[in-house]
Amino acid sequence: MKVNETRIGTRDESKGFEERSETGQRSLRNLLIEGLVIVASILLAFAIDAGWDQVREREQEQRLLVQLIGELDLYIDRLGPAAQRRTDTVEADSQWLLQAIHGAEEHADDEWLKAVASLPGAFEFSAATPVFNILTADGGLQLVSDPKIRDELSNVSSWLGVARRFEELQGDFIANELNPWMSRNIDRYASRRLRDPNGAEGPGSRFDPGVASLRTRDFSNLLVERQNRLNLVKMFRYRTLERMGVLREMVQAELAE
Repeated sequence: MKVNETRIGTRDESKGFEERSETGQRSLRNLLIEGLVIVASILLAFAIDAGWDQVREREQEQRLLVQLIGELDLYIDRLGPAAQRRTDTVEADSQWLLQAIHGAEEHADDEWLKAVASLPGAFEFSAATPVFNILTADGGLQLVSDPKIRDELSNVSSWLGVARRFEELQGDFIANELNPWMSRNIDRYASRRLRDPNGAEGPGSRFDPGVASLRTRDFSNLLVERQNRLNLVKMFRYRTLERMGVLREMVQAELAE
């Protein structure tokens, strides 16, 4: 009996050990499964967040590109033509004045004064463009996914920077050289009377020195320099507008997709 009891006890202990071992294995499997489920949930959450981030980034890019189109439209359709009109006027008047200075033909005072009045005029083509500045600032280009659009944005930024610099040089010339000479030699009151529809009703100028004051070497040189500065501004404005047109087509194509 003792032998049998010993055998039965041994079998029972073995059976209990196997049951505990099986239970432990099931617990370990369950823990592994739970762990895998948790990891998968975390990865899924990260994937969803990344997906939403991509959606938000794409929406932000779309908004910026739409606003960029608006700024390019402003340059190409409004500022460009307005700048060209002002440039054409200054070019025509400065050329007329040069011919009048060096030619034998006499001209009435009102013709001289009207032509002189346009010379200080300078159109600021490089107006403020907030979205364009954002996209071309440090890190801003990364907001645009298309590498070709990024490259063209860089091109436009370069041309616009050069155009802005020559506009500044033109402005310095007008402020520091042309305007002081005109203030010493041109009666601006007489010139304003010609441009003002009601100006003729006021008294005539007692300081108008007449056209003889314009027939000087200094004024002729100033006119030539005015043309030179304006030609440089024109050239870089044209190149800038040309690249802006290319960029606008690229952005429109991107938005249409």
